[in-house]
Amino acid sequence: MGNDRINENMCPDDDSRLIAAFFAENVADVPDDGFSGRVMHRLPRCKSNINRIWTWLCIIAGVVFLVLTKSWLVPYSILNGMLEDIDVVQLLHFNYVPYIVAMFVISVLLGYSLAYERKFF
Repeated sequence: MGNDRINENMCPDDDSRLIAAFFAENVADVPDDGFSGRVMHRLPRCKSNINRIWTWLCIIAGVVFLVLTKSWLVPYSILNGMLEDIDVVQLLHFNYVPYIVAMFVISVLLGYSLAYERKFF
C-alpha cells in the first residue's frame, strides 16, 4: 500500500533516472572477437548512387513529358480564369477582421500547445 503511494508521486523523469541507473549498474560486457566487423564486411554495399541516378532520370523524363505534351497549359488556363473572375472592388470592401481574429486565436493555441509539449511552462 505504501509502495503505491511512492509510485503515484514519481514523475516520468524519476522513472527515467531509475531505469538509467539500473542499466548502468547491470552492464554485461559481451566479447565480440571481431564478429561485428566480419558482419559489416559481408553486408551489401549501399546503392545510393544508383538511387540518385534513377531519381534524376525520372525527373528529366517527367520534364520532357511535360514539355512535349504542353501539360502546363491546362493548370495555366484554370489559374488564369480564376484570377480574371476576381472582383477587386469586392475584395476592398470585404471584412477581414473575423478571419484575422480566428487566425490569431489558432496561432496562440498552437503556440501554447507546442510550448506545453516542450515543457516551457
